[in-house]
This record gives sequence, C-alpha cells and structure tokens, in this order.
Amino acid sequence: MSNPLARRIPILSYHAIVDDEDRKPLPPEWSAFHAVSVQSLREHLDLLTSEGWNVVLPEALYQGSLPPRCVVITFDDGLSSDLIAAGELRRRGLRATFFVTWSRLGGAGFLNQHQVQELRRDGFRVGSHCLNHVRLAELAPRETLRQLAGSKERLESLLGEPVDAVAFPFGSYNEQVIDSAIAAGYRSLMTSDFALAIAGSHLLARLPVRSPTTLADFRALVTGSFFGIARQRLASGLAARIVRLRSIAGLHAPG
Repeated sequence: MSNPLARRIPILSYHAIVDDEDRKPLPPEWSAFHAVSVQSLREHLDLLTSEGWNVVLPEALYQGSLPPRCVVITFDDGLSSDLIAAGELRRRGLRATFFVTWSRLGGAGFLNQHQVQELRRDGFRVGSHCLNHVRLAELAPRETLRQLAGSKERLESLLGEPVDAVAFPFGSYNEQVIDSAIAAGYRSLMTSDFALAIAGSHLLARLPVRSPTTLADFRALVTGSFFGIARQRLASGLAARIVRLRSIAGLHAPG
C-alpha cells in the first residue's frame, strides 16, 4: 500500500534578501549570486498567494494529510536580511523557517539572539544551521555530532522549545551526517539537493532561489515542472562552479 504522505513538495531555499540599490544588510564580500532582490521576493510571494498555494511549515510534512498545492519556504545562514523577508511574509500572512548558524549570531550582517527570538514570537520557525558554518561530510563523526547537537541544544535553550529541523551548511552530508543528525534528535534534514522533497521523509531536498531566478523560473520550480527544474539544476550547477572559483579569490560562498 502506498504511503499517503509520499507526495512531492517544493521546498524553496533562499539566502540573502537585498534592496536593489542597497546591499548593506549583507556581510562583506557576500556572493551576489545568492542574494535575491526584495522586489523579486515580493513577486514570488504574490505569485504564491494569487495562485492559491498553501505555505506550510516543515512539521506539516509528517502529518496525516496535507492541503493541496503545498510549498515550504526556508532561509539559510541567519543573515540580518531575514528581517526583511519576515516583514514581506508577515504582510501576506505567510510563514517560513529560518536556519541560523549559532556562532554567527550577533556578527556583522547576521541576526542576533534577540532577533531570533522575535522571529519565533512572530510565528516563524527557527532551525539549526550547525554551531559553525562547516562542511559536515568532511568532519570526524564526533565533531559532526558536536556541531549538530550543540546547535540544537543552544537554540532550544534560547527559544524554550524543541528544535527539530536542520539545514546542512553547503549542502554537505553523507550517511554518517544523516545518522548523527537523527541521533541528535532532528526530524527534518534539509539538503541542497536540487529536487522536490518527498513528504514524510527525514531527508528533504530543496529548490534554491537565487539572483538569476526569474518569475517564470520560480513558477516552474513550485509547479514541479520537470523541464523547468532540470534547466534550473543545470544552470545552478554551472553557476556554482563559478561561485567556487570566486570563493578561492576570497568571496564568501553561503550554503
């Protein structure tokens, strides 16, 4: 018998949100490729609301039933521009999950602990992006568990509630990382795998939204268009190679 939860759901993955003329919310040397303009974000959210999409939180993917036309919205890294995104979401009655890296809280261009608490009080979810922004698959098992469990414990102490979702920095993971995340108590393991997510699964693929993503591209992502997603995956792979080359020259590569 098929699993009624085994639907394919688009989980959108954003990083920085910037004003077209003002990049002040971004940390120095941040990759412009991962920065989506405020105007583009508004167009994305307006499309979701006008076309009847139900924006749900990750925990909904494990419930007995899901409403039609579901989408999950996530933001990685804990940048201070998350507050811009939260304002746009709030105006439309939409929700999202913000994944924060504990060691970056309070740093230039990043949220502080009080702002993380405010996001939660405003009805958004907060998830872990580890203690440090590191490639988990390259770490020893003991350090991997420390990164995952340590962030979870600190966020739960800050928020006063369980934190059961994690997004792997740089999308870096392997079987050992998955086992460590589950052992640490996470339920939703967000990757950077460019695909629709399967509801009810621990491991959840996401669809990245970046500066080159047009409104037509965005519609193709959320509607699950095979050719649209494949085209975006190819373009993303080429762009990612350029970003990696630029990171060698000192530009920050988020994830």
